Amino acid sequence: MVVNDTTRADLERLQIQVGRIIGDLKAALDAPLSIMASGEAWTGSRADSFGQSMEIHKSVLQKGADAVDGDIEAAVAAAPAEEPPA
Repeated sequence: MVVNDTTRADLERLQIQVGRIIGDLKAALDAPLSIMASGEAWTGSRADSFGQSMEIHKSVLQKGADAVDGDIEAAVAAAPAEEPPA
């Protein structure tokens, strides 16, 4: 039997820590995609294909980041409120 001794406060701290980087994670491919879209990197059908592939990877990355954020939010919501010490 596995005992989970993670408290709501632990989960809330995790949520804050993850929240600090989740935006950066979701925006990680914005700069390269912007460069690709501008034509500054290279142009042509291969560049277009590469850019489309990066867009797909960006979408996957953003969905993963949202899932992590949602999972932590759900865990915090499901955790019982802690009683203040008597």
